[in-house]
Amino acid sequence: MLKNPELFRNVETGLRSTGTIPAFEEAHGKILGRAMITLTDIPASIEVQRADKEKLTAFEMTFDFCNVALGVAVDVKRKTLESSVWGRYQAPGARPPAEDWVKFFIRTLFENIGDDGAYGIPMYCFVNDTADFTAVPTAPLPKNAAPGGTPAGEA
Repeated sequence: MLKNPELFRNVETGLRSTGTIPAFEEAHGKILGRAMITLTDIPASIEVQRADKEKLTAFEMTFDFCNVALGVAVDVKRKTLESSVWGRYQAPGARPPAEDWVKFFIRTLFENIGDDGAYGIPMYCFVNDTADFTAVPTAPLPKNAAPGGTPAGEA
């Protein structure tokens, strides 16, 4: 289950009203699933081979079609995995997601971490059988920003 279905619905409503989702569905077909990446804590049972564990960031992906959340610890500055992927059951008897969803989690996460280690949270993923897209929040540009985000006069 999605970590925050209400927040996801609000974002989806906004993306529908701006035409983003209709354009995606026109090109690739109906959205069949949703996933979101948020922050989490590294469980005590997960082994991390680093003394500076506090410098790591733990991410979690939840789905609207699966009741197991996936988690991983990452060094966002180096863009490296620092743990194995773990699962957290959200409902009794839940079936773990297929390996393809684990790969999707890692791919989507790393595609949305900048070279400087910056990332936006939550990441909202929309998928179907042939395509996907992810919406990520970004900080607003300063009022005096030039195209590309550099404040005018500082380029």
